[in-house]
Amino acid sequence: LGFQVINLGFYAKVFSFQEGYIKLSEDRVVSFLSKIFNLEKGLLIGLLILLAGLGINIFILWKWILSNFGELFEVRRALFALTLMVIGTQTIFSSFFLSLLGVEHFETEK
Repeated sequence: LGFQVINLGFYAKVFSFQEGYIKLSEDRVVSFLSKIFNLEKGLLIGLLILLAGLGINIFILWKWILSNFGELFEVRRALFALTLMVIGTQTIFSSFFLSLLGVEHFETEK
């Protein structure tokens, strides 16, 4: 939830910049994001986080298989892996949305 709230703040900042409510030089957050962020970096970071969580879950599954599908006390590790997978997925979709917000507006001819 906290990660989603932080993303919402980024969306609002980028939207405010695009609509002219704030200037790029007035806001350090948007200025910093515009210099380092692009769609590809966001997708790569999100994918790496997602794969880290998936890797942990695969390790848990492997450990469970080796124990002949017996009892497994890996709740904390599984929750951590799930959290990584959710944050990775949110990062991927947030990257798409932030890149869409950054697209210049254009008017169609009638």
